[in-house]
Amino acid sequence: MTATTPVERVAEILENVNYRRIPVPVTIGGIEFTFPALFVGTGLSQDLIVVVDGTVEKEERILQKIEGLARVLDRLRSRRPLTTVVVGRRPSSATIDGMFRVSRVLPVGTASDTANLRDWLSVLLPLTLPDPKDAGIAINQMDRDGQPDRDPIAEQLLASARISEEAAREVLHRLLAEPFKTVNGEPTETV
Repeated sequence: MTATTPVERVAEILENVNYRRIPVPVTIGGIEFTFPALFVGTGLSQDLIVVVDGTVEKEERILQKIEGLARVLDRLRSRRPLTTVVVGRRPSSATIDGMFRVSRVLPVGTASDTANLRDWLSVLLPLTLPDPKDAGIAINQMDRDGQPDRDPIAEQLLASARISEEAAREVLHRLLAEPFKTVNGEPTETV
């Protein structure tokens, strides 16, 4: 099935990565909330995602509902991060700022292009990592390119990656810790 409305296109992407859709209206803390779509994360993701439609509801009303939901979640001491996905007409900067004070805001517009929509929602989607075999191919290709003025940090990482994953990890940690070894010219302890 192909989703036809912007809300349903967002819903389709979120459901495909295992967010669980909550039937609306939903009662939270004794207060009923109605949104075009509502999702909770499963597994490692604990997000509460509200999808609102700027073409159906006035932005002032959307802001009131998001702020109300945030207050209820705060009163219940919820540890779920609240994310507001705004489809349709983009609200004013003041309204987005108001929503941003209480939630992460992702204004996706009409979301007609799936790739663009996935980009906007990427903070909610699982990372796709390259196949480890491809990393080895990339390292070998970099060696064959033989660039004479390669970055010395890249050289260290490449050399350690040829030894083992653990060696590369140790070099990376050392390189990341190096700038923090001194404060105002005085040596400090590294953790």
